[in-house]
Amino acid sequence: MEALSHPKVSGIIVSTRPDCLPPEIIEVLASINQKKPVMVEIGVESTSDETLRFLNRGHTFSQVEHAVYKVVEANLEIGAHLILGLPTENRQTMVTHAQTLSKLPLNSLKLHQLQIVKNTALERIYHSSPEIFHPMEVAEYVELCCDFLEHLRPDIAIERFASQVKPELLVVSPWNGVKNLHISEMVKKRLKQRESHQGIKFLSQGSINSQKQA
Repeated sequence: MEALSHPKVSGIIVSTRPDCLPPEIIEVLASINQKKPVMVEIGVESTSDETLRFLNRGHTFSQVEHAVYKVVEANLEIGAHLILGLPTENRQTMVTHAQTLSKLPLNSLKLHQLQIVKNTALERIYHSSPEIFHPMEVAEYVELCCDFLEHLRPDIAIERFASQVKPELLVVSPWNGVKNLHISEMVKKRLKQRESHQGIKFLSQGSINSQKQA
């Protein structure tokens, strides 16, 4: 409320976990939304329960689904965060995330490449089991983003393709200063080269019609 009282603040985005949205919190956010726009972003990170257990996230994907629908029922805009390149997940698994998230009434999505930050539990796992990690070079990640987008519902707005942790905080830093805006331009260029676009394979599967029927 303090932020919204500022004359230059037109709305707020609340980023949280799917298991931190009890009815009373959603009710408060819905009441604020009557005055100024409120969007809720949920840290999904993966649609695979196996991966969520590996990450010790403490929630399941069904809890994500439940939270998303509760937020939408309260007439709030809803976004999600997803990490690409997590251990235990191959390329097909990551593309499947797009298909799974497309079934949810999401307005937006922020993608993040896997980054192993120093002094974290993930760093300890990396040093003990480096073989399960595959830090992607930029070109490989861009190709993956294109594959992902082709299967994603076309009306979901992509707000970010990559996150930016300071290089000195990373255990592995293969990107050499490449930022989100660079990745965005590379993805656009690669999609054009492929004569493709977001949702091209989602549409070809007839998913929109089946979703409307549901």
